[in-house]
Amino acid sequence: MASLDGKYVVGSSVSDRSDKIYDLAGGSPRPIEGISERERVAAWGTPPLPLYVATRGGSVVNLFRLDPTTGQRRLWRRLMPSDPAGVRLIADLYIAPEAQAYGYSYYRLLSQLYIAEGLR
Repeated sequence: MASLDGKYVVGSSVSDRSDKIYDLAGGSPRPIEGISERERVAAWGTPPLPLYVATRGGSVVNLFRLDPTTGQRRLWRRLMPSDPAGVRLIADLYIAPEAQAYGYSYYRLLSQLYIAEGLR
């Protein structure tokens, strides 16, 4: 995922699954301070380099603004559908530049149980 100014990208490698910040001008990748294995970078914010970090999977997603150099974070949004029945996963998260809007989709699994009585 490229930064808004096009100078950096967040990514991981096959040998090291943790997200890092890569400078497209060159140099060593920088670790992202304060991100856990259960989180992923969802979007870049506006300078000075805040990242939007989301918890992975589940029916509720907490979104944090994270400073990748200090590890300081602040809860920005908690996402969950208004009707959480059957929601298995929140996915396809999109945060617009400058975080003026956001959107997401979710996967829902509903089923019905039929009870038949008195059958012979």
